[in-house]
Amino acid sequence: MRPPYRIRPTSVAPDGSPVDLYPLLPELGEGDCVARAVAGGSSILELGCDTGRITRQLIRLGFHVTAVDESPEMLAHVQEAETICARIEQLDLRRRFDAALLASNLINAPAVSGGPSSRPAFGMQTW
Repeated sequence: MRPPYRIRPTSVAPDGSPVDLYPLLPELGEGDCVARAVAGGSSILELGCDTGRITRQLIRLGFHVTAVDESPEMLAHVQEAETICARIEQLDLRRRFDAALLASNLINAPAVSGGPSSRPAFGMQTW
């Protein structure tokens, strides 16, 4: 049997993410971090939801989640929330949410001010 890190993806999202790998990732309590910052029962727009690992946590905690991803293959794994297949920068929902979450997409975005080393600091402050 091959080690798990040698899995060859059969489907790749437009950003290059291996769709087959994401359902294997463990939940790490990200939903609890959000719950400490956002009132229970709030509506959350989750941008770049991938296969819904964080989405499921948020729904179990009582949030109303709208999950957005540009990959229909990723969204096929999200059964518990309203899903929208779209690129984030082209999204126009014409409605408001209590909070927006862009957790997993930070790694794919070019660093803003401060260069690449600013990314980990931002992530640590956010979580």
